[in-house]
Amino acid sequence: MLCGRVDGVTIIFFALMLALLSGCGQSGVSSTANKIESEPRHSAPDIESIGNATFSGIFDQPLTLASGRWEGEPFVPGGASRPTAGLSTDFYLSGDINGDGQDEAVVIVWGNSGGTGTYIYVAVVGWWDGIIENIGTAPIGDRVQIRSGHLDTQQIVLQVLQQGPDDAACCPSQKATRTWLMTATGLHEGGAVIEGDKSSNDP
Repeated sequence: MLCGRVDGVTIIFFALMLALLSGCGQSGVSSTANKIESEPRHSAPDIESIGNATFSGIFDQPLTLASGRWEGEPFVPGGASRPTAGLSTDFYLSGDINGDGQDEAVVIVWGNSGGTGTYIYVAVVGWWDGIIENIGTAPIGDRVQIRSGHLDTQQIVLQVLQQGPDDAACCPSQKATRTWLMTATGLHEGGAVIEGDKSSNDP
């Protein structure tokens, strides 16, 4: 009887151990299956690819560039005057602008409604399911000149030459540093620091 009792205890003990080991194994499999792995970091779209992207915020309707340029229908049937837009290929920044862990590109886009004014815009684009998406667009101004730019964490910082109080639209002379920040509602401009007027010695 003693041997039988010992055997019974032993059997129960091993059964409990097997159950515990089985439970631990299932817990480990579940943990592995539910582990969220971060997506690989992608490079920002290059300037050539952006030259065929679709942009919003330039005119009333989105426009799609073709090799860096877009032309709308003439204002008057058969007329020569029409809205145009394009990508400035001499300006490009990249970095994680919206904090999603992926790199986006910052570019300058211009738009002309057929008159003398050419409005300049700062735009952010990134990859979304293999397609370049215009994440945000914000106006800079009419015939504003971009002197330089950089990213400060997630802020876009541009040094510009813009129209001062007494400047004609054609001839900006006021130096300023302006910033933009990407938020959940789009690309918004922050404060501007006026740095004085351009001197004859400035480039």
